[in-house]
Amino acid sequence: MIVHLLSALLMMTALERPTELPLESGLVFQNKPWEELKAQAKQEKKLFFVMFSAGYCAPCHQMEQTTFRQEKLGGFAQQHVVALKLDIQSFMNDDIMWAQQYEVNEVPTMLIFNTKGKLCNRFTGYKSAKELLAIFEKAYAP
Repeated sequence: MIVHLLSALLMMTALERPTELPLESGLVFQNKPWEELKAQAKQEKKLFFVMFSAGYCAPCHQMEQTTFRQEKLGGFAQQHVVALKLDIQSFMNDDIMWAQQYEVNEVPTMLIFNTKGKLCNRFTGYKSAKELLAIFEKAYAP
């Protein structure tokens, strides 16, 4: 009896969670230098999205498992966004230098540069896919 109740409870919990998609279906972060990606975004008339993260950042990990895996966000991002994720604890690829330049004191901190390369939005904290998509759409709108 208890086994059946536990099974039913687990099935109900699984139904309540959004289906987790492979990362490739969502927002994909590129592994190239900042300047190269920013130039690419400008040339392709896309937004340049930068997320500052850290290994200890629980909201960052939560966004990786939920927000960035949402297909609707990924569809928009694939067409209109060039994304870069930087680790504020990493000495690789000048991650710390960029964090210092943009005075990142909290993670996650996210920056959006418009299609002309100008910083147009800065925000911190966990964002759902719906919230982030709305931010992207507003930044992309002429």
